[in-house]
Amino acid sequence: MRLLGRAVIAIFLFAAVAAADTVTLRGTSIPLTGCEVQDMRHGRLYFKDGRGRRQWRELDDVAALGFNDLPALDEAEALLVAGDSDAGLGKLFEALLESETDLARLWVRQRLAVVHDSRGEYVQAAGHAAAVFMLRDESYWRRLEPVSKVDRPGFPAVWEAMVRLQRARRTVKSHDLTALVDRLIEKIRPIHDELAASYDGPPLSEGATISGFPLEQIRSGRLRPPAAKAPAEPAEAEPAGAAPGDEGREAEPEPPAPQTALPEAPAGDSAEAIDALLEAGRSAEALDLCRRLAERPGHRSLGRFLYQYGRCLRAEGRGPDAAVMFMRCALLYGSSLQAAPSLIETALIYRDVYQNRATARRLLERAREIAAAQGDSETVQRARDILSTVDGDH
Repeated sequence: MRLLGRAVIAIFLFAAVAAADTVTLRGTSIPLTGCEVQDMRHGRLYFKDGRGRRQWRELDDVAALGFNDLPALDEAEALLVAGDSDAGLGKLFEALLESETDLARLWVRQRLAVVHDSRGEYVQAAGHAAAVFMLRDESYWRRLEPVSKVDRPGFPAVWEAMVRLQRARRTVKSHDLTALVDRLIEKIRPIHDELAASYDGPPLSEGATISGFPLEQIRSGRLRPPAAKAPAEPAEAEPAGAAPGDEGREAEPEPPAPQTALPEAPAGDSAEAIDALLEAGRSAEALDLCRRLAERPGHRSLGRFLYQYGRCLRAEGRGPDAAVMFMRCALLYGSSLQAAPSLIETALIYRDVYQNRATARRLLERAREIAAAQGDSETVQRARDILSTVDGDH
């Protein structure tokens, strides 16, 4: 009986360890497990790793989070990675309903804002962005301003977004966010007023819908949101007399986007745009863009920006200048995912340009330590491989 009791205790202890949060960083598909997500403040994620050590990462470096007892979020992310944004969005709705903490709701809301915007659903994205602003009144979140064209969903979705935006305007204090909310209201209000004049559906109440869908539909588990509209189709081309509550169900499914990197990115000065130019061999254009952004970088990951700047300089044959940028990244943003790769790139410059293998070795060893602490096995292996070439000559 005593052995059975110990076995039961062991099972419960194992379950407590296994059922923990996960953090997946950009650049790797392997999540950090056994974590405890603690907070998101001023563009940073704070969490305890599997060993109980408190860490933080820039939110720009976080690809996905998993919360204990929130399996719908994990399912949503898997579906989104697989390219099924319709089913992924439905699971995000379920995850929002199942979220028990403001921290989980904050993450799910911002994911909804991003996913809706990527589908060309400006109004719904704006509504979820407003919810984020009320949960975290910080200028960092102004990056959630939709970049898609203003769409024309059914009236329940527009009404929901307007209610949330107006409440955010009354409660949010950040000057950056209030200015953004005003812009969003200005763009959505005409659509709201026009659809309200002809709406004859059931009465609407705050909190009874998510992106215009009734909660009972979402809880049924059979909800599949309308297919994303092709971004090239302007909102003005849609019928002005769309039926209230239609939610765009007559839209044709958008064909899967190619997975190859293209120079054209969602925003002309985004980090993705710089990466795309580099991958397309257009390093001179990427360098010009970095020079312009250096004067006013805006709310972007500066660690990633300095790393990109260094890559542009090196591609243009300016090794010493590139080394300066890489080292600025490693020294100023040592916890970013670009810190270890920056040290590796600097080591290569010291090895090949300055012929200083001792310094290159120290940089590579430090890069390996940082990458190992971050769980970035690919960068650890790259540092080891280059170390072997440095040590092999001695």
